[in-house]
Amino acid sequence: MTYDDKIERARVLVAQHNEAVEDGVKVDFESFLRELKKSGGTSEDRLSACSFEDLEAMGLPKLLAKDVGRIFRSAQE
Repeated sequence: MTYDDKIERARVLVAQHNEAVEDGVKVDFESFLRELKKSGGTSEDRLSACSFEDLEAMGLPKLLAKDVGRIFRSAQE
């Protein structure tokens, strides 16, 4: 799975999350992506270094951050 594939899978998870919650707790994916890139998440290797705590600090709810972290740490196919 490439960097772009991982980002797209994270985008899908966030969209699914946003469909299930009310407006006050929706995640702004573009804001999350800006924070991720600002923190250095610009390569597949760096994505794999993200802990769920890192992702949570970038704006994801804890359980969603754990799911995204698993995607980011998955091996390239």
